[in-house]
Parts: sequence; C-alpha cells; structure tokens
Amino acid sequence: MFSAADSAAIVQGLSVAKCMDYVTGKVGKPRYFSPHETPFALNGVSGVRLYPLGPPRDDRLNEDEPAKSDAAGQARMYEKTDRGHGLGFGFSGGLDGMFVGADHGFLGEDADSHDPFAPGLKLVENGPDWSSEIAAFFGYFAPPTGEEWRRINIEWLAAAGWFADKINTELNNSSLVVAIELVNSHKVLLFPGDAQYGSWISWAAAPFQIPAQDGAQGRTVTVQDLLARTVFYKVGHHGSHNATLKGEADSDYANLDWMALGAHAKEFVAVIPANTQWAWDENDQHWEHPLKAIREELEAKTSGRLFKSDTDFDPKPPASAVKADWQKFVANVAATDLYFEYTVLDQ
Repeated sequence: MFSAADSAAIVQGLSVAKCMDYVTGKVGKPRYFSPHETPFALNGVSGVRLYPLGPPRDDRLNEDEPAKSDAAGQARMYEKTDRGHGLGFGFSGGLDGMFVGADHGFLGEDADSHDPFAPGLKLVENGPDWSSEIAAFFGYFAPPTGEEWRRINIEWLAAAGWFADKINTELNNSSLVVAIELVNSHKVLLFPGDAQYGSWISWAAAPFQIPAQDGAQGRTVTVQDLLARTVFYKVGHHGSHNATLKGEADSDYANLDWMALGAHAKEFVAVIPANTQWAWDENDQHWEHPLKAIREELEAKTSGRLFKSDTDFDPKPPASAVKADWQKFVANVAATDLYFEYTVLDQ
C-alpha cells in the first residue's frame, strides 16, 4: 500500500491506467466465475483456497445503497442516505440534453474517433458500397439542408446520462469479491474491492460446497463461517458509507460483526486504501474518505491494527491494544516510505 508524503515523488508519472496495464499484462487468459461456485485453488500458489462471493448476478447489482424510504436497509449502513451520494436524475437528464441539443457537428474534426459504429457498418457517400439506388433513397428521405437536426448521427449520445448513472451504480458493485482461505490454519483474507450495498447483501444467499478430496470428506461452508475466520480485511470502497455494512453477529446478511470472531479477533487487521486530503479538497462535494463512523468502528474492532494508505504506520500501541497481541502484530509489519507489508502466518 502506498503511504506517506514521499510516496508522491516515488510514484510520480504512474497512473491507475498504467498500473492496471502492468497487472493485466501478467495475465495469460483471464478466468471468470460465478458467486458461490465450488471454491478452487490458485495456480502456482500452494496452501490457499479461493471463495468467490461476488459480484451478484441478479438485480442486487443495481443496489449501490438502499432507498431512503427503506428503514431496514438504512439501518444496515453506518451513515444513512441523507446526502446526495451518486448521480441524480437531474444530472443524467441534463447530460442527455447537453448532447442531443448540441449542434450536430459539435464533435468537429474528431467526430469519427467518437463514432460507436464500426467503419464496415456505415454507408459512406460515394464510398465502395455506395450505389445509385442508395443515393436515390437518401436523396428522397434524408433531411434537407438546414434540417440536419433530424439526422440520427448523434442519437446514440442520448443514452449518455443513463450510461453515466449505470457506471456510477453498477461499476463498483461489479467488483470481484473473493475470500482467500489459508488451508492449514483456515484463516481468511477478505478482498471485496469496491463492492457496495447490493453485493454485500447477496453474499449469504448460498453456502459453498467443498467436494471430497484426498480422503477428506466433502463439507459445506457458510459465508458466515467464512467471515468469522477473517483475520485480514481490505476495507470496501475506501471506507465509503455503503461499502462496509453495519449489523450484528446474528444478522442474516454479511456485515462487519460477522468478521473475526473467537480467537481470530486477536489477529484481525484491516487496511483502508484512502486519500483523505484529495477526497475533501479536490471535489465540489467534500467526501469523508474514509467515513469517520466506519474508521472508528474498525479502530475498535482491530484494537488499533488498522492501516490507512495515506498515513504512516505508527508502531506505538494504542491505549486499547493488548501488549502481547500488539507485539505479534508489529513483528509481522514492514513499513517503508512507499508501502506497508503485512504477513499473515498460516499457523
């Protein structure tokens, strides 16, 4: 994880796109899987088993947060939906109107590079597929000079608002959610990506079935059992209000209280990828990045074993820490100006 002020100079010139290109360039053929399918081993890595939890394949994909009128749903979040999170109908409708109402030539010389239609699917005047019959057709039906607004050349842009809203609500919920089990100790590492409300609610929809293998009997693993053994949590969506759910250990949906129960509580560690200053200073609507209520809940649940990517690691124990547990934690941490490294022992 990037940390500290010196990181900016070290990683100058890098971007998310470049990092993603680097990572995807290491992949031969990607694998796609469905939630709750049979857990599987990771090629080239021994001693781990992966449990796919998301993204959901149903309408839960659309639920980035519950409706304001959904009292039960609002109670599952650390902050109610009483601020303008996400894109509103006014914005998406305005975006549609901006494009559709613009001059048909507003894309200028770069219009072809923005056209969604492949060259082979377009008829070009006097092009190789042009004929006298086609010319007659367009001569009769095409809008005359001065009525170019009747053309459909940019009609596809009328979906811009809808598409922007879908990206905003569905892109995060399409995150891969995976729980990684260390086979020897049965400890679990949870990586939910940017999964939000609907994805979290979907995780407990079905248990996992592990088939009999190498003399061991087949067994059923519930999501609640899986999360109870969690010792490492990559906090969802930068600690956003709708990406770590609030609940109880006996709730019927996945939530923070399902995690790290029993002996695993003494080892529970969480990390929040966040840029607090950017979220607050560089946006018209200030964001709490992470949300204060979620950060405080994680600080309490981890007894201070909480990394935040824009804050240097402090090896001094907080007042809530048990000395022996804290010493074990610090022994497994390596921190530099560029990153934190935390080792989870499979024992």
